[in-house]
Amino acid sequence: MAQFRAFSLGGPNFIRLDFTRLPNARERKQLQLRKKRLEDAEDTMVSAMARVQELVTVSGLSSVRIRGEFVRRIRPAPGDPSDRSAVAPEHRPPSTRLMSPNGIALPFFLISLLEAQSRTAPGHRPEATPIPIRRVGDEVGWTDFISTSAKTSGQGRHLMSRLDKKQQQVERTLDRLRREQLVHLPNLGHTTATHEGFVLMREGWLPEHGDNDLYRVPDEDEDYFTVPVELFTQGWIYVLADSELALLLIVARWWHIHGSEKTHYLSAGPRQRHYGLSRDSYEAHMMLGNLRLMEVIADSSRWLDNSKAEDYPAKGVKPHELRFLPDGLKAQAFPEILKEIDYQLVRR
Repeated sequence: MAQFRAFSLGGPNFIRLDFTRLPNARERKQLQLRKKRLEDAEDTMVSAMARVQELVTVSGLSSVRIRGEFVRRIRPAPGDPSDRSAVAPEHRPPSTRLMSPNGIALPFFLISLLEAQSRTAPGHRPEATPIPIRRVGDEVGWTDFISTSAKTSGQGRHLMSRLDKKQQQVERTLDRLRREQLVHLPNLGHTTATHEGFVLMREGWLPEHGDNDLYRVPDEDEDYFTVPVELFTQGWIYVLADSELALLLIVARWWHIHGSEKTHYLSAGPRQRHYGLSRDSYEAHMMLGNLRLMEVIADSSRWLDNSKAEDYPAKGVKPHELRFLPDGLKAQAFPEILKEIDYQLVRR
């Protein structure tokens, strides 16, 4: 049965006839779990957004610069991966190499870029972060910049506060980023304060490059793109899944290079061998489109529910055309994504 759906984007309400495929049982379960995690993390999300806003307000930062090689390999990855699988992790660009269903390495690294750029001019190398890992009293810590659904739990010697768990998550994330040569830990090997004063490394590193270099904020002569600070201040960095965030960065780069009006499509070969994005991860375009963060234009030969294409054996089908919609980031992320999840859950 056709679904009618109304929403507003900078103008009067309009009706959209929604023929898209209904979520199956597995997808409904995933949506329910996602909603629960988001609701459990809401208070820490609001607090983290406030800390990010403080950085932006003091610095006057309006966007964050990211080198193109963070999302796209210049040379295609070796091998011949199938359409459904991504290339081996070591051959993916950092944005997709950092993806994890439960970790926070990708959003945390992006937040650390914002923090570094809030105190460092383009072309210059930021000093070690002055922010301690854990909040102490009124002093803001990196634990204030993450969102979590974890709660205080355990008993006796095994009792862990929510702050303990946030510290543990930050430290594990930094260990992961160190293994990826995306941060340097000057105190590594010390019995205490191992993760304090971490230093960023260049964001486009691949294992095949050998040793990585220290990070400098991209200057005007470099290949970089920008993302609006609203990605952070409006909470999108905390609610988007890693695959959604990685795909959003890809289309943001296209938008920066080619202009706001041009759409692009991501065929299977480049999607895997340049961007390290599997077919399953590419399905993130559906949520991004529904959230009005990206325009998604399907081939006219596709069925309305996007499941099949007319005369596919003879004509094939073109990938979706995609376009970044930066104004969508101006909306508050938390209510927008809950509204979308609720909409999908009530569809029958």
